[in-house]
Amino acid sequence: MSVTVSIFTINCKDIRNLYCGKYDQIVEREIKLIAQKAEEKTYELMTTFDQIKDRIREPPAGIDDLTETKKYISEIGIQI
Repeated sequence: MSVTVSIFTINCKDIRNLYCGKYDQIVEREIKLIAQKAEEKTYELMTTFDQIKDRIREPPAGIDDLTETKKYISEIGIQI
């Protein structure tokens, strides 16, 4: 495909292919960026849940610890 402008003939196929290649690169980089951010957020979330699990499974030393754990469970449920 080419376009004639005055006495010049411009080959649009090469320009179109160049922009298609650039577009494909942008799409690929955006997908990689989204995947990287999702992986980081998943790791953060899993770490947070592991901390919650460890806190809940910790055996209470007394009734005060048991009461604190119960309160923690009720508070963390709202946050989740």
